[in-house]
Amino acid sequence: MLNNSSNFLHPANASSTHSTKAQDLPFEILQWRLSEDCTVRIQFNGSVTQEAIKKLIAILELNTDVYPTKQLLKEHDKGRSEFDRNHNIADVK
Repeated sequence: MLNNSSNFLHPANASSTHSTKAQDLPFEILQWRLSEDCTVRIQFNGSVTQEAIKKLIAILELNTDVYPTKQLLKEHDKGRSEFDRNHNIADVK
């Protein structure tokens, strides 16, 4: 388990919790705010190595295309707003 003095995993906007489970396996939870409306939480169970971090980064990079881009979300939200206005969705209760 990494100790609190390891700053490379704890940037200024990260929060961290250290504890142990019933089986005495160390675990660590890191949480960051990525944007105004998005946070991420990572929980490590057991001893974390640099190799494990690199593998996690690779897995995340492989899965980025599953999620929309900022531009696509903006276009979707704009389209939804126009649809709501055109169909008086806001007035329905």
